[in-house]
Amino acid sequence: MDTVTIRPRGALVTACVLWVIAAASTVYGFTLGVLPGLSVAGPMVLVATAAWLLLANPHVRVDDSAIAVVNPLRTFVVDLQSIVDVATKFALTVQTANETVVAWSAPAPGGRDHVLGAREGRRRPEAGAVPRSAIRADGTVAPGDLPGSGSGDAAAVLRRRWESARASGVLDDLPITGVRAHWNAASILLVVAGIVTTVGSVLLT
Repeated sequence: MDTVTIRPRGALVTACVLWVIAAASTVYGFTLGVLPGLSVAGPMVLVATAAWLLLANPHVRVDDSAIAVVNPLRTFVVDLQSIVDVATKFALTVQTANETVVAWSAPAPGGRDHVLGAREGRRRPEAGAVPRSAIRADGTVAPGDLPGSGSGDAAAVLRRRWESARASGVLDDLPITGVRAHWNAASILLVVAGIVTTVGSVLLT
C-alpha cells in the first residue's frame, strides 16, 4: 500500500492566512518607504516561519513498515512491529515497550468538541467506521478516536496498517527496534533565519 500523509487541514488553512497577512503587511510597509518596509518585513518573516514550523510542516506519515511523526523540531520513526499500543487521549500517542511518541499535528478534540465527542463516543460506531483496535470493551470508542478529529483520523490510518500487518504475519519475525529520532535541521535553520531577520530589521530602523 502507498504511504499516507496526514496533515491537519485547519492548521494548513491558518498557516495560509498568516502567510497572506505577512506578505500583505510587508508590501504595505514598503509602500510607505524603505525604513517602514524593513521594520515590518523582519517580524513578518518570523510570523511566516512560525506558521510553517508550528502549523504547516508537522504531519504523520504511515506506510506498511513504520510510522513517521514529524513534530516542529524533531521527527520520530517507529517500526510497526515495535508498537505496543496506540492511544488518543490528548493526541495521537504511539507507545513502544520503552518509549512514547506524541504527534503534535494530531491533537484530540478539546473543550466543547471533547464534550460532544465524549457523548458521541458512548455510541457504538458503525461497522468499519473505526478500526477494531479502537473499539473499547463496551463497544464504544474514545472521543480521540472519533472520525473527523485530528487524533482520530491519524490513529485510524495507523491502526488499520498495524492491524493488517499483524494479521498477515509479516511482523512476526521482525526484530523489535527502538524509536529513531532526529532534529529537523531545515526547520530550525528557518527559525534562526526568521529571528536574525527580525533583529536585523529592528536594528536598521
